[in-house]
Amino acid sequence: MCSAAHPLARFDRVSHTQLRQHRQLFLKSRSTDELGIVAEINSAATWYAQSPDMILDLVLRGLGWAELPLSVLKDQLKSAHLVRMDYRFQQSDVLEGLDLVWTVQHGLGQAGQWIKSQLLNVPQEAWRA
Repeated sequence: MCSAAHPLARFDRVSHTQLRQHRQLFLKSRSTDELGIVAEINSAATWYAQSPDMILDLVLRGLGWAELPLSVLKDQLKSAHLVRMDYRFQQSDVLEGLDLVWTVQHGLGQAGQWIKSQLLNVPQEAWRA
């Protein structure tokens, strides 16, 4: 996503080369060296912030582009201030991971089997909505 006033907003589809020409904003905690939600650097210039809201504010001010969960962007995407970019090279929707774990010694019970089957049947489009 980027601000509607950002130079990347004028493209229907954005290439990797175009992304690299502009600052990318990342979610990163000060307490760790690891990146937050998005771990792929697509720009030569990067800034880091601890809060998705801070990144959103920087994007709205036109200071760069970022990938954030849709839950953070829902309201802003409805306005004309924010643009959801479409990549030419790949789509990297930011999704929160969900793991279902059980031990070999104890198989999944009825509820665990139901949860597993429900999660496996959710189409990708539902996660992106």
